[in-house]
Amino acid sequence: MRTSNQKLEGNAIVNDRLQFSGMITGSTSIISGGYFVLHGTCCRDLFVESGSVVHIHGTVLGDVYNRGGKLEVYGTIGGNLYRISGTTFVDKNSMINGHRINLIESKMLSESETVAE
Repeated sequence: MRTSNQKLEGNAIVNDRLQFSGMITGSTSIISGGYFVLHGTCCRDLFVESGSVVHIHGTVLGDVYNRGGKLEVYGTIGGNLYRISGTTFVDKNSMINGHRINLIESKMLSESETVAE
């Protein structure tokens, strides 16, 4: 897995294994075959496409859309979280849209479920 802690201007597409601790100023799409571990910041929306895996430990300032991948949220989402398809796990201590989730236990979202809209 490659690692990066740089600032990326504009939008990004991830199609390999990346652990990222920097900042992406645009939106980020993780496409089929991509494995993305975010410890840094994505300043706009994040898209989890079919066949990808994403772990959010850092911050996404926009919305997050799971469109068929495997998503795990442990960090902060500034906007809303949309599970269109795929699997989505939300840790009980994550923050979504300014609200601490405060679930009794961590949760798998059902299809088409939205958190903190």
